[in-house]
Amino acid sequence: MTLLEDIQHGIFHILNKGAIDHILFLWVLAIGLTFNDRRMLLWSITGFTLGHAFAAFAVMFNYPMIPLKWVEFAIPLTIVARGIQRLISPTENATLPWKTILVIALFGFIHGSAISTELKMMVEKGESLLGKLVGFNIGVELGQLLCIGGILLISITLNRLLRIHANMVTRILLIPAILYAIFLSFINFP
Repeated sequence: MTLLEDIQHGIFHILNKGAIDHILFLWVLAIGLTFNDRRMLLWSITGFTLGHAFAAFAVMFNYPMIPLKWVEFAIPLTIVARGIQRLISPTENATLPWKTILVIALFGFIHGSAISTELKMMVEKGESLLGKLVGFNIGVELGQLLCIGGILLISITLNRLLRIHANMVTRILLIPAILYAIFLSFINFP
């Protein structure tokens, strides 16, 4: 695969119907925020991508990992955890605390653990592991930025249409995502 194909694979990893876990995580991360919160959002999704990339490196270089059945169970729990945190505190500070970024990176590591085995199998003889990881993670970051842009447009549109306080809109839109993530946890329980 070429670098461009690896980037496309990373984008598709985020923006396809099978990536509901990533989309829901980005939803609970960004719903209710505005383009004024772009610095915080960029730090958050970059932390997520770094955690995702670290998981890919760990799998590629045969570090011991959590069994896939537990990863599939843990992924929706990350959505529930972040969603509940946003229910409690729907607005984020413009400067995101480092501990929050580290938690988001840990969540990225959990999400990345699921796809990393697939990535490892895709590496052909003679291909660069590093090149594949770089291209894929550039694509993941671009896909996340596109998804976040769409979520921000939904947030802004609903805030203007409903004409209720932005925090209330955020809470209303978080609840279905949290409930669906709880359902996903239940059906993925090992």
